[in-house]
Amino acid sequence: MRLIPLKIRVLHPGDDLLEAVLEALKEGNLKLRDGDVLAVSSKAVSIAQKRLAKLEDVKPGDEALKLASMYDLEPNFAEIVLREADRVLGGARGALLTLKDGTLTANAGVDQKNAPSGYAVLPPKDPADFSRKIRVEVFKRTGKKVAVMIVDSRVTPLRMGTVGYALAVSGFKPVVDLRFKRDLFGRKVRITRHSVADDLSSAAHLLMGETDERNAVVLIRDAPIDLVDEEFDSSMNIKPEECLFMSSLLKKLEEGKEG
Repeated sequence: MRLIPLKIRVLHPGDDLLEAVLEALKEGNLKLRDGDVLAVSSKAVSIAQKRLAKLEDVKPGDEALKLASMYDLEPNFAEIVLREADRVLGGARGALLTLKDGTLTANAGVDQKNAPSGYAVLPPKDPADFSRKIRVEVFKRTGKKVAVMIVDSRVTPLRMGTVGYALAVSGFKPVVDLRFKRDLFGRKVRITRHSVADDLSSAAHLLMGETDERNAVVLIRDAPIDLVDEEFDSSMNIKPEECLFMSSLLKKLEEGKEG
């Protein structure tokens, strides 16, 4: 497998993201092949979708002011997070732990890093549909059948730093079910599923970087996937009561209320 970072020009709100990708491929003397995966940063998608909020236009409410004081956040930013989050579960200095579209994430995916001055970038709207549209448009413009992933970053419980994960996938099954297969010693596997999309996303995220690298897209070649004509987002999530972290967290929150 080979991963090739593509240096994309600085995007402005409403820009044609695919056109920028095709320009970067041309500049790098690269041509798409059937089976390639385009891993696209979620922030690039958000900017293409004009998903930005001007901080000074946002008036924080009482809850935002409270959270901002507790967790050392700008009140306007905390208000935007509250509007985007499905639920706020807590926080630490500089970030809120939120539930957004079935995923535990910091600040509901709202970010000020690499955002224009005075703005916050909101998470992409309907990322699964956007990834499908990019995949279909790639075929129209190039004749190549590729897969598309939208890659975001997250923190992992009790681990330092960010890793990549797949916000949405179009063109391959993101999770391989290994249950009931056998291990080296013949034992049946009981609960293991392999998140292929998250593994690929983390590898792409390593090349994308987190600051001024401008590698908003990574071309993944010869990935261990089989192309399918579908898009995925919620199929990568599990129910809160089945999640090791979320079920334990919710139980503790409920116990705290009862106490």
